[in-house]
Amino acid sequence: MVNDEYNQDPYQINIKEKPDNTKIIIFILIILSLICIILIGNYITKIIEGHKVYQQYEAQLNAMKYQQEQELAEAERKRQEKIPKLTDVRKTKYGKHLPIGY
Repeated sequence: MVNDEYNQDPYQINIKEKPDNTKIIIFILIILSLICIILIGNYITKIIEGHKVYQQYEAQLNAMKYQQEQELAEAERKRQEKIPKLTDVRKTKYGKHLPIGY
């Protein structure tokens, strides 16, 4: 067999030997770094999704503001249509009854 020169039984494991500490530390660090990378990835995806929702809310808010401005402009236009305009004929005819600013 392959291990005949060492006189070891391949089915017997020596548990009294201490494992190499550097290999264990490196293995633990690799596992911890993978866990950190996974957690950071999840956090980044949540932030990106939250930012997309924020942009949608902001777009809706801008649309609502624009619609409100249009409604106010329309109401102002209708109010201005009801107010009679002073023409030159009216100014001369009723000038003595008007305040000085007109």
